[in-house]
Amino acid sequence: MRVVTISQLDSGVGRQEISAMLNFSRVPSVPFVKAVEKIRVALDYAKKRTFPAPIALLEVVTSHWISQAVIVAAELDVAGHLKAGPLSIVDLAKKVNADEESLYRVLRLLAGVGIFVEEPVRVFALNELSRPLLKDAPDSVHGMVLMNGRAFHWNAWGELRRSVQTGRAAVELQQGKSLFDFLSENPEDSGIFDDAMSGWAVQSANIVAELIDFTGYDVIADIGGGNGKFLSQVLLRHPNARGLLFDQHHVVEGAKRVLDGHGLSQRCEVQSGSFFDFVPEGADAYILKNILHDWSDEISVGILSRIRQAMKPTSRLFIVESVIPENGGYHVGKLIDLEMLVCTPGGKERTERQFRDLFAASRLKLVRVHPLAAIESVVEVAPADLL
Repeated sequence: MRVVTISQLDSGVGRQEISAMLNFSRVPSVPFVKAVEKIRVALDYAKKRTFPAPIALLEVVTSHWISQAVIVAAELDVAGHLKAGPLSIVDLAKKVNADEESLYRVLRLLAGVGIFVEEPVRVFALNELSRPLLKDAPDSVHGMVLMNGRAFHWNAWGELRRSVQTGRAAVELQQGKSLFDFLSENPEDSGIFDDAMSGWAVQSANIVAELIDFTGYDVIADIGGGNGKFLSQVLLRHPNARGLLFDQHHVVEGAKRVLDGHGLSQRCEVQSGSFFDFVPEGADAYILKNILHDWSDEISVGILSRIRQAMKPTSRLFIVESVIPENGGYHVGKLIDLEMLVCTPGGKERTERQFRDLFAASRLKLVRVHPLAAIESVVEVAPADLL
C-alpha cells in the first residue's frame, strides 16, 4: 500500500487517485481500521474546533440534507443510468424524468462531497463512492439507502424526542403497531427492508467469512438468516461445511434462488419456522446476525435459551452485532443504537458486559469477542457448563 502524504494532498492529488492508493484486495486488518478511525475522528474534531462552534454545530444538524440528496439519487437510479458512462445533465434529466436544473443542484452538492464526479459542461459520472448505489453492485447499498428514505423510517427519526420521553419505538407511536407488524402489512416497504438487510448481510458476510475460521464445523446454522446471502458467503469459503438456513416461511421463500445462484442448494438445508417457537437442533455452529439488537433483554434471553437447548455440547454460537465499548468516544454502534430505539420494540446495541448478562441468564458463556474491520464484532459463545 502506498503512503498518502500531506504534501500529496497539497499538490492536488484528487480523491480518485487517493482512493486508488488506498484500494485493498483483501479486507484491511482490524488494527489498521481502528487506526484510520482514530485519525478520522481526530481530523473531524480538529475541523469542528477550527470553525466557530455555532457553524460546526449547524453543519452536523443539517447533514440530513445530504442524506436526503443521496436518497433522491437512489430513488431516481442516477447511478444506474451512469453505469454505461458519463452523461450530461440534459440527457440524465430526461432518462430519470426530472427537472434539469433541480437535478443539477442535487448532483452538484453530492459531487461536492465526493459522491459522483462533476465533469466540465455539467456532465456527471460515477466514482468509488457512488458505485455502491448501483442495484447490481457487489457492494450495493441501494436497498439500505432506499429504506432510509421510506416514510415509515424517515418520519420515525423525526419523532426521536417522543421515543426518548416514553422509551417506546417511534415507529410504534406513529403506526400504532410494531415495525415488524407494519412491514407484514405493507409489502412494498417490506420488500425494500428485506433488500436493505440482504445487501448489508453480504457486506458483513465477506468480512466475517474471511476473518473467522469456521473450519471443523460440519453443519453451520444461520438462525433468522433471511434469504441465505450471509450463510452463502460463509459456505463458499468453507467448502467442506453444510448449511442450515432457518427463518420464517415468507422470508426463506427467496432462498432457493440465492442458493442456486451460488451452487449451494445441495449443501444447504432450508427450514421454516420462528426462533420464538424453536431452533433446529444438532448444528455444530450457530450464527445469529443482527437479531438480538432488535429485541429487549427479556425476549433476547428467550431466543438465546432456545438456541442453548438446540446446541450440542461441542457447538458454538457466533453472534454478529455491534459491541459498544464501555469507555467514551465515538463508535458507530452508538448511532445504530438510536436506530434501534426509534424502530424496534425494546431493541438496543449492547456492551460486552450486557452480553455477558444475557448469556448468564441463558446457560451460555462468552468465549471471546472477535473485533472485525466492520461495524459489527463476532461474539463467540459456548454452553456455560462446558467452560
